[in-house]
Amino acid sequence: MSSKKNIVFFILILVVVFKIQAQHDKVKWVIYFPDIARVDKTVDILFKANIKPHCYIFSVNKKAVNQSKNTSIWFRENGDFKIIEKPEAIYEVEYFNRNNNQKEYIIEVEGGFALKIKVLKPNPIIKGQINYVLCNRGTNQEITQVYHFEIQLKTKNK
Repeated sequence: MSSKKNIVFFILILVVVFKIQAQHDKVKWVIYFPDIARVDKTVDILFKANIKPHCYIFSVNKKAVNQSKNTSIWFRENGDFKIIEKPEAIYEVEYFNRNNNQKEYIIEVEGGFALKIKVLKPNPIIKGQINYVLCNRGTNQEITQVYHFEIQLKTKNK
């Protein structure tokens, strides 16, 4: 009898793992940055999210009623760069959510976030993570996600 319980438990774990993996496949992140940067100059970095239909993520908009669901981009500071401008949404949409009767700011299909950094040292490595909530309009499911990134900027002399 216990082997049947173990098999059922194992199958349930597999179902949960596959559901979580399927949610990760709904957003693909692409990071754009210049091929060559200069020390003591600013650089634009674009975090683009390609989002499957019927899904969206929350923006970084500070006007949102429930800011706990907002996307945040976190950087591991190392003295090689300095953030000049906080992340700003690209293709943000104002959306009235009938489930909670609140106005929300979301990114859907193709959107993302842009920010400016200043390069302080040659060839900086920029590491961090994007914390976001993935939402499915069909199921009203909301799943917290984390995307880790690492950018190696190449620099040339002044």
